Order: sequence, then C-alpha cells, then structure tokens
Amino acid sequence: MKKLSLLFAIVMGLFITLDTSAQTTADTFEGKWKVTIFDTPSGDAQLTFVFEKKEGKLSGVVLDPNGVEMSKVTEIALVENDKRLYGNFVAESYDLNIMLDLVDSDHVKGNVMDMFDASGVRIKAESVM
Repeated sequence: MKKLSLLFAIVMGLFITLDTSAQTTADTFEGKWKVTIFDTPSGDAQLTFVFEKKEGKLSGVVLDPNGVEMSKVTEIALVENDKRLYGNFVAESYDLNIMLDLVDSDHVKGNVMDMFDASGVRIKAESVM
C-alpha cells in the first residue's frame, strides 16, 4: 500500500511540475528582439522590436538598423497562453502586421502580413565590466 501511495505522489508531482512550467505571462516578450524578415521586395530586412510593459499593458516600438525609432507597435495582442504576439507597425509608409510565436525564451518565429517569414532572437543586455 505504501508503494502505491508513493507512486501516486510521484505521478501527481510530475503533473504539477509540467503544469507550472507551461505557464507564461506577458513578460515573455518584454525586451529587445532582433527580427529578420525574409524575402521582402527590398531583400531581407532586419528590425529591432522593443517591448515593455507600461501601466500593465505591453507596448512596443520598432527601431531601424541604426537604432532610431521608426514606428510604434500598436494593437498588441497576446494569445495562446501568451506565446503568440500580434501587432501592427509602419515601415516605409506601409501599414504592416506582424505575428510572432515564442519558440523558447530567446527565439521567435512568425511572419509579416502573412507573406514574409520572420525569425528573431532576444538581444541580451550587455554586461558592464
């Protein structure tokens, strides 16, 4: 009987562990992301997206390759347990939308306008020595 109780406790512990590790929050997208948009009419485009939480909501901006803000990311929506982000931004006078899926804590994949594949990596803060 003790072996059965021990086995039951181990199985329940595994379920609890799997459940807690699967949870995410809006904080998962916070930070800087270097995103490459592939095969655009102008070739591959590299943009930096910066997401931060303001007043409890996720907001964002798009930086050009020189680090200059070129657009705000509007209408940000997180779905599928906060592992997918939708947003709108402007680039070269075009209204665009982006969808990013969280692959792991430092990588995203998605598309722009459902036409151009995109992938990105989180930009880690550089340590000061």
